[in-house]
Amino acid sequence: MRRSILAAALHLTLCAQAAVATPTEDQAAAWLNKAETIETAYSENITPDSVLALLLIRTPSKLPRASAHCGAGLEDHAVLMLNKNGKQNYVDSFLLQSCLTSLVLDTEFPYDLKKSIKFEGPARGISFKWLNGPDEKRHMLSVSNQHFLLQTLPDKGDKPTSCTTRNKAALRKQLLKSPAPAEAWGLTELLLCGAKTPGNLAYLRAHVPKKITSKIYDTGGEEQVSTITVDATLLESLLGAGKARDAELTVSDNEIALQYWPNEACINGRTLRYGKGQWRVAATGDACD
Repeated sequence: MRRSILAAALHLTLCAQAAVATPTEDQAAAWLNKAETIETAYSENITPDSVLALLLIRTPSKLPRASAHCGAGLEDHAVLMLNKNGKQNYVDSFLLQSCLTSLVLDTEFPYDLKKSIKFEGPARGISFKWLNGPDEKRHMLSVSNQHFLLQTLPDKGDKPTSCTTRNKAALRKQLLKSPAPAEAWGLTELLLCGAKTPGNLAYLRAHVPKKITSKIYDTGGEEQVSTITVDATLLESLLGAGKARDAELTVSDNEIALQYWPNEACINGRTLRYGKGQWRVAATGDACD
């Protein structure tokens, strides 16, 4: 019952041109120059002259390489590279483990990254588990539209997230009659499933105005509405990181109201608005027990 009350309270009445972050050769060169090891997890042709590759790259935590901290001070990344016409371009990166930040994979092979993750196929990506991460779940890191997506995999008996292939397909179907449906879905998918990466943050920055409307509800409290300035912290909070469950869409001519549950106690709302040929995030709403 409480879930229904919160969902009703958060229903937003404020109810992109999805430009992928431009890959750069300079950033690719920087990654390759500092890499200690490079392995290819998988690659796929996205155009006749372009290959998108998911690389596993080990680098020093600091340059020049440190020797006092954690032995060698190394960290492991999943890195997206686009090879176009023989030139390597950096797209995005995701930190898998780092002794500098005490982020460690749950593995018997800490020095062999390819044995520490599981390859799930090009359509799904790689799965892994952190030994000391924010939860004890296994995670799936995949790629869509040159974006890193993250999905928290359910334990036996857990309810699947909204980021499964089936659940995403059902949500995407609801947007087919929206203006620029591919762009509408690209932004919606990122809000639900986007990993917290530099590339995804850059994408959101281009699709969120400088100020947006914020609605906050607390248990039994009144709605608090304010206009807030968009900063890096807010942008990161918009990336669902694959934990969303029970996602729902309410679609009108030029607005999309998205609601989902990031946990059992809270519900998040995001309003997307279409104008001047672009979808943008116009408002947020959060309610918790």
